Amino acid sequence: MRFLLLFYLFFIPYLSFGQNYFKDGVRWIMLESFLDNGVPKNGFSSTYLCKAPNDSLLSLYSYHDEPESKPVFIAYIKTEGEKVFFNQYEDSSPQWFLLYDFGLKPGEGCYIYRPLNYNLKRPRRSVQEYMICKEIRKDPANPEWEIMEMEVFEEASSLEPFDKGCWIKGLSSENDVSMSNAFHLEGGRSELIAVFDNGELIYSKITGSDPSKTVKNYF
Repeated sequence: MRFLLLFYLFFIPYLSFGQNYFKDGVRWIMLESFLDNGVPKNGFSSTYLCKAPNDSLLSLYSYHDEPESKPVFIAYIKTEGEKVFFNQYEDSSPQWFLLYDFGLKPGEGCYIYRPLNYNLKRPRRSVQEYMICKEIRKDPANPEWEIMEMEVFEEASSLEPFDKGCWIKGLSSENDVSMSNAFHLEGGRSELIAVFDNGELIYSKITGSDPSKTVKNYF
């Protein structure tokens, strides 16, 4: 009995939270497909986290594999257990929006937001959608990761989803880390192909050649 009490006191709290990879030094690599004056093109983009001026927060930046491309600030990031929040204004602003909740269980839902208008000269806003986790399963290509099947609704009261997609539990959406509640957009698409943690490859969809060397050739 004493052993069971100690187990519940010291181990159960740690088992209730999965690993969250929103931390300093993590970089997501996306393959983008889009139309350029009607001509289909592909390109790469990279989104990464680094420490913000306030050491308790992180800054999320993105840039593309184009000549003279410069990092663009997306938002400040903070985490609470398996929840990831963003703030597009100041690190001292009280207005934080939920970007991911990796702790959702099948049948559970909540409002999820994504940042828009990265340009500092424009008014900033976020997009709200209600999302429900339908299923959690192993990723057959990356068995150390779990896939969360997500459905997207306009409101919690909506009867039918208008979009569906997947999150990689603790890591990202399968299309773009900053597009947590949008899986299919007009005019192009983005697909997560690799994630690095301080230079170490922790997730990849690249097969054949060494994915670490392949992606690092671009960034």
